Amino acid sequence: MNRILIVAWLVVVWVALWGNISAANILSGTVVAVLVLTVFPVQRANRWGLWVRPLALLRLIGFFGHTLVRSNLALARAVISRDDRLYTGVIEVKVSWDSEILLTVLTHLIGLSPGMTVIGVGRDPGRLYVHVLQLTDVESARAEVSRLELLVLEALAPAPMVEAAHAARRPREVAP
Repeated sequence: MNRILIVAWLVVVWVALWGNISAANILSGTVVAVLVLTVFPVQRANRWGLWVRPLALLRLIGFFGHTLVRSNLALARAVISRDDRLYTGVIEVKVSWDSEILLTVLTHLIGLSPGMTVIGVGRDPGRLYVHVLQLTDVESARAEVSRLELLVLEALAPAPMVEAAHAARRPREVAP
């Protein structure tokens, strides 16, 4: 059924590109769609193992939007101020998972934030090296990146990965 819907969608796009509905356009679109799906078969729908959770995705978008506005204001203030001191630095942030697609999403979100850029990724254990333009407090910068990491996991990762990330962040109980 999924392939039929894809063929139908490709035919609609084909007809729209030609600009008129005719039997020849529908037939040629069907042939092209079947040929495209034969040459480039569709993989399973969740091939990257992503699980989109709409509410968590909204929280991620809200947090990122807030961070984007705040960092733009801080960057603008740093650029137009008469003070020539920038407190740049590189921080190391540990990540508790190993998923290429989630790591890509996280590094892109960090890179889109003005004043932060991922300059390196380490493995075993996983870690990011982030250059921060206005680094006044190392722990708060780490906490912001860790919060973004957790929101990415909650929005897109499978449930076991989210539970493991939450367990890793819980304070450990010390036996008396």
